Amino acid sequence: MKYLTRFAVILFFFTLGGLPALAQFSSGIEGTARDGFGAVVSGAQVNITDIRLGVTKTTTTNQDGYFRIDSIAASSYSVQVQMSGFQTWQQSNLTLQVGEIRTLAPVLQVGAVSTNVTVSAAATTVDLASAKTGAVIGEATLQGTPLTGQNVFGLAALTPGITGSAVTSGDNYTNEYSININAAGLRQEQNGYMIDGAYTNTPSRGGGTSISPNPEIVQSMNIKTNDFDAQKGRNGGAFVEVFTNSGSNKLHGTIDYYFLNDSLSARTEFQTKVPTFQRNEVDATLGGRAIKDKLFWYGAIDVLRSSVTNAYQATVETQDFDNWAQSNLPNNLATQILKQAPPLSFPTSNFQTVSQLEAKTPGYYTPPAGIPADLNAVGTANISYSVPKNGYQWSFRVDAYLGKNDRIYVDAMRTYDTSQRNIGRPYLTIPQANASDFVNVDWTHTFSSHLLNEAGAHMIRPQGANQPDPSEAIPYINVNALAGFSN
Repeated sequence: MKYLTRFAVILFFFTLGGLPALAQFSSGIEGTARDGFGAVVSGAQVNITDIRLGVTKTTTTNQDGYFRIDSIAASSYSVQVQMSGFQTWQQSNLTLQVGEIRTLAPVLQVGAVSTNVTVSAAATTVDLASAKTGAVIGEATLQGTPLTGQNVFGLAALTPGITGSAVTSGDNYTNEYSININAAGLRQEQNGYMIDGAYTNTPSRGGGTSISPNPEIVQSMNIKTNDFDAQKGRNGGAFVEVFTNSGSNKLHGTIDYYFLNDSLSARTEFQTKVPTFQRNEVDATLGGRAIKDKLFWYGAIDVLRSSVTNAYQATVETQDFDNWAQSNLPNNLATQILKQAPPLSFPTSNFQTVSQLEAKTPGYYTPPAGIPADLNAVGTANISYSVPKNGYQWSFRVDAYLGKNDRIYVDAMRTYDTSQRNIGRPYLTIPQANASDFVNVDWTHTFSSHLLNEAGAHMIRPQGANQPDPSEAIPYINVNALAGFSN
């Protein structure tokens, strides 16, 4: 511990110029201890104990009777105030939300220390410590609210002062996507996103997140619409913080199955029938302790097996045009490409003949010799398809309480999925793989009741690539008003 303390001191001086980040452990208590006549009580010992973890933090009241304990997690607590010559004051079942600083008013009665005065915690309180506006989305809301695509960021739309529909992605398996919310009159590019105190904003542009956790690992969310805290100064709009579950002294876990299919879906105007669609998503979590009251672990896995449908109208060549080209120009490169990569569906309406196309673009192209002027060359086709989208997400977290002065937590998350794109021409279907990696390390050292320091580092890395495919042999082609090649 001697060397650990020295190292903490060195880190403290290195980080003096940086911004504090109380992040995951952003809750606390404050108050003024008084006796039965209203006089302040200085030197009283204040203990707050996390009921779930058994971890205790301690401070003493100053000469004005004031006390404050910061950097504790959202949880249920028991608070004790003790002073020689006074009865012990205790408040049980005090529930703190994320980022909440609860103001207490303990009154110590004269009497033996062995006598306890227990006060029940109020269900709701007024925030007397800050002027922020927003909302904390707790565990009950997370578990009881239907989530579009199992995406927790959709709950941001429930916050007063937030406008927009929130989620613009159908699931958690998109490694860079925007979230449609606005606050304080600013664009969504001004919004910020965090998981356990680490930024997850998309690197290339603001207003989105590079990773989205499955809802089973989320403990709570803190959504702010006017965040005046300097540590969040890079974002002037809405600020969304997600906090994940940790292990506890009791072994606990969940298993969840999410199923969806096309039974209740109707076809669109562009479909002759409803495309086959299914979504099967299974996730499981498990957490517990490695050392009682000291070391905790928590892990989760989410597996997705689904299909994605799409329907639209596109302008493509007709079957008659393909037949004529193959009969009259079989060795032409364009004919070979059209034969190899025909559209998923041929046109059924809005036909245009060779002469009509030539009239639209005079001087651009000379029609092949012998091609009939009245041959239907292009038209409008209804493209409708269903392709697989599969993936997994795993996460793991460790919390360590090293003595009374040091706390370390490490969490990691990875999302991986495979899908396909450019389905308008099946031969040109390109398989894709995407991944998002997230690692976060945080260490807090308490020097005294008046001084603590937090240091941390994190990595967020979205990545994706087209997979090898024979269709890559066809080069990039762009034909005016002809869909399916230029993607």
